[in-house]
Amino acid sequence: MVTLGSEIFVSVGLGAVLNVLTFPLHAYRAPPESIWTDILRKNPEMIINPEWMRYAGSNDDPWYTHSYSLLRRTDEMEDIMDKLLKKEEQEFIKQVTSINKAKDYKPEPTQKPFVAIDNTYVAKPRMIDLPPFWAMKLK
Repeated sequence: MVTLGSEIFVSVGLGAVLNVLTFPLHAYRAPPESIWTDILRKNPEMIINPEWMRYAGSNDDPWYTHSYSLLRRTDEMEDIMDKLLKKEEQEFIKQVTSINKAKDYKPEPTQKPFVAIDNTYVAKPRMIDLPPFWAMKLK
């Protein structure tokens, strides 16, 4: 029992030392799909063109990564697409309401305008009185 316990402690210690020494050699990196979904959570409009992935800081192949994201992380990609569609719909509704509000707007003329034949408001032109060309002093 005593020799078995000491061998266990030696093995654990040796494993810990080897792990600490070889830790910098491990290439810990998230899979490309999770990097792409992280980018899409911040900017869901990038799902339209996966080529923009390179501008967001990912060096992976864009279409390969996008395809694997759709296969392996389907639920997350659907949530991101729903988020994008809701955002687009809200922006469209804002534009429509602003157009409807602008339709009812009638500007108050500051001075009495001249009404043209087609009933449009036209500001009267201001005439600038200049002397005739022959009366100007030339250098």
